[in-house]
Amino acid sequence: MTRLPGIHHDGNIVLVSGSLGHVLIDAGTSWYQSLQVERVQGLLDDAVPDRLLLTSRRFPVSGGACHLSTSFHGMPVHIHPDGQAALETGDFFTTWANRYDSDMPPTQTSTIENGEVLDIGECSVEIVYTPGHSLDGISFHILENNTWVLGTLLPRA
Repeated sequence: MTRLPGIHHDGNIVLVSGSLGHVLIDAGTSWYQSLQVERVQGLLDDAVPDRLLLTSRRFPVSGGACHLSTSFHGMPVHIHPDGQAALETGDFFTTWANRYDSDMPPTQTSTIENGEVLDIGECSVEIVYTPGHSLDGISFHILENNTWVLGTLLPRA
């Protein structure tokens, strides 16, 4: 598991790797999306992430999702069902892109549900519904080392 610290207003990106594949958690904003692709490629060499999991529809963690998906050959983007419409329509307001004076690129998504477990080899990622400031909030529990990725559930100081 590798955390790529957020840049400026971006949320962190977390890469979870196993023998069965690689999962990205969160995408950051669209401001540094090309740099984010380079950072992930630097960790994976020639490999490509299998999927992108989003902790919510909020711009700091989802704004770069469309670009990451396209850059990694149509990598599927997964989000809680309550956030799907906002991402697919590029909703400027409920994603908070307007608060960052940015556009929200429409992003094709698939849903993930509370309790699902993704097996990626040596570790598993459990999806846990954690609504907070956003009704579509999801946290990801890495079972083998009891690590949680919370996205924007806990605000920065």
